[in-house]
Amino acid sequence: MNYEEKSKKLENDIVREVQDFHPVLRELFTRMESFTKVDYTQGNQEFGADFVLESVGNFGDEEYTGVVVKVGKITQKDLPEISRQIEECFVVPRYVNNGLKEILINKIVVVTNGTISNQAKKVVHAKFKGNAINFISKTELVPLINKYYDEYWKDSRVLLNLYFDDLNEKCEKLLIGNSQGYQSTTEYVDIRIKRKEINNQQIKLSNLRKVNSLSKALDISNLILLEGGMGSGKSALVANHVLKSIEDFKESKTECIPVIIEFSDYQNDLVKNLDNDITSVLDRIESDIENPNLIVFLDGFDEYYLEVDERKEFIIGLYEIIKKYQSFKFILTTREIEDYEFDVFLDKYFDLYKICPLQNNQIMAIVQSYYKPGKNVRSDISNLQLFNMLPKTPMTAILLGQILSHDPKEIPSTLTELYSKFTEIVL
Repeated sequence: MNYEEKSKKLENDIVREVQDFHPVLRELFTRMESFTKVDYTQGNQEFGADFVLESVGNFGDEEYTGVVVKVGKITQKDLPEISRQIEECFVVPRYVNNGLKEILINKIVVVTNGTISNQAKKVVHAKFKGNAINFISKTELVPLINKYYDEYWKDSRVLLNLYFDDLNEKCEKLLIGNSQGYQSTTEYVDIRIKRKEINNQQIKLSNLRKVNSLSKALDISNLILLEGGMGSGKSALVANHVLKSIEDFKESKTECIPVIIEFSDYQNDLVKNLDNDITSVLDRIESDIENPNLIVFLDGFDEYYLEVDERKEFIIGLYEIIKKYQSFKFILTTREIEDYEFDVFLDKYFDLYKICPLQNNQIMAIVQSYYKPGKNVRSDISNLQLFNMLPKTPMTAILLGQILSHDPKEIPSTLTELYSKFTEIVL
């Protein structure tokens, strides 16, 4: 894109100040190395400035720049409102660092995606003579975006991309290895699932329609409950599916936008908080995408303690939320359910699936990733009685890999010794 095309894009794509322009500027200012902190102050506490930019002066002192944001062409008729904001910026003290520090603004920048008349600039400078006031129009804004936020020209869905950035960060924390605070060179383990069926007071796992992955399950169902034991990789499975969904969306392979909601973040009012969080995501991205379809991952239902009756009450409440969003998909993850009656109850609302144990070669791959290059783990552990006793989960493989990488001679002989030796390493 040439300058004229970029200039037109700024004018045409940015119509609303708060919804369209603020997100672009927030990302731009955050990327500019000259600013040590960016405070977004728009609202009833803005006191004239939509942003406050913190920087370090020539002598190491802190300087604060107030940003007054406008959309479109600025002429003399706009000056009463702009002058009011500038005056508030210079006169009214404000607090930064979560209200811990009182500061006064040293400089003002008036920013627009349009043009600023020379006469308007002269009037402002005359009224606030002696104060540092600068103007940024589209003429100056285009090169700034070129330098610090060049991808904006390719994809201007700023809010959606910021949402994806936050989601990527959340996924990284959920991934196998990262969730335990360890890094490994192995690729992500392909976790398989099976359908859980209830017939004649019996529960069995089946390969119905050869559905053995979460993606295939989502192809045929909008409501899924996925269970797995401790360390079986539920959260990692969710995280990898979400990361893949983000890439697919960006490549126009899907229209679904993923959402992760963790039960561990809640203290009370589960149903109300879930509904609020879904609404919050929709509000966040609505200006970038019309009528979005969401895949909502509700991770760690077991991490919020509820009595059986309370769990049933929550599922009924959740189902009422689900009925509001009939085009959305919902996946609820939990540890293994060892309550037949509750299983029967859940089967009325969800398609039930369970994570399968890892295969031996997958366990070996995880453990091998902790070994030095050229060292083969198979000869060390394949014949161990412990290996056959191990729960076939990513977590136990990670524990074993950590122990063997610390001291290959210290091979635990029992599961209890495995956990004991791991505790010795990390403490």
